[in-house]
Amino acid sequence: MKQILKQIISLMAVILLLALFYSPQAQALSCAQLLSVEEAYAKYDGVIVGKVDKVFPDGDHNIVKSTVTTSYKGVSVNKVSMGEDRTWGNLNGPSKVGEQYLFFLTKKNGKWENSLCSPSKLVGEAKEELAFLQGKEIPLLSIPDENGSKISPASIWIISAITALGLGILAYAYLRARRKTPSR
Repeated sequence: MKQILKQIISLMAVILLLALFYSPQAQALSCAQLLSVEEAYAKYDGVIVGKVDKVFPDGDHNIVKSTVTTSYKGVSVNKVSMGEDRTWGNLNGPSKVGEQYLFFLTKKNGKWENSLCSPSKLVGEAKEELAFLQGKEIPLLSIPDENGSKISPASIWIISAITALGLGILAYAYLRARRKTPSR
């Protein structure tokens, strides 16, 4: 009888210890459960398809510059700058230059963010999401390219030299014509 009682107490101790360490659901992030495309569309402030042009490190974040090819919500311009986690990016990792993504963006303090829990993904992996978004496109305003609108210092010197040469030739021609005309 003592033997059985010892076994029961030992079994109860093991069960109690296991119960203390048992976790029915362990999630590192609150976003471990993915939203449906309908829920994601409702939750996020901006939904776009964009090609990543540049990625700049900025502390523990990256600044991602993207050309928007299609906007479905919240973004009305063809160029977007967004922040994202430098190590993790979003659920599918940090954005890569040259790749085209379906981005679900959050607006924080007036800036776009591709948040860690965002269901953003490569366009090639977003067939279901793109099917849902079809017909929700919004028109885009075109913003000039940052580099296309600037003139290089070398170009400024060349333009200045040509202008100075042209003005010099005009001044010479004017003075020469003035000397040839008889004064009254």
